[in-house]
Amino acid sequence: MNEITIRVVGIPAPQGSKTLTRYGAMIEASKKVKPWRTDVKEAALNCYSSGALHLPVKADIVFVLPRPKYQFGTGKNEDV
Repeated sequence: MNEITIRVVGIPAPQGSKTLTRYGAMIEASKKVKPWRTDVKEAALNCYSSGALHLPVKADIVFVLPRPKYQFGTGKNEDV
């Protein structure tokens, strides 16, 4: 099976909830979701245009996130 790597730089946006408009349309409540989805879509399309996705694909997804600020400065994390 071929292996491909898709790298998207940025902070992943949680799906969150939807907001119902008065016309019955559902829109994302979070303003961060649309740019994140666009970044992921562009990265995947760049990989697809290279011809790498014509075979079955197994997906292993790894998220590397910055450490939350509350973990710094106290207790066992004081010197890290």
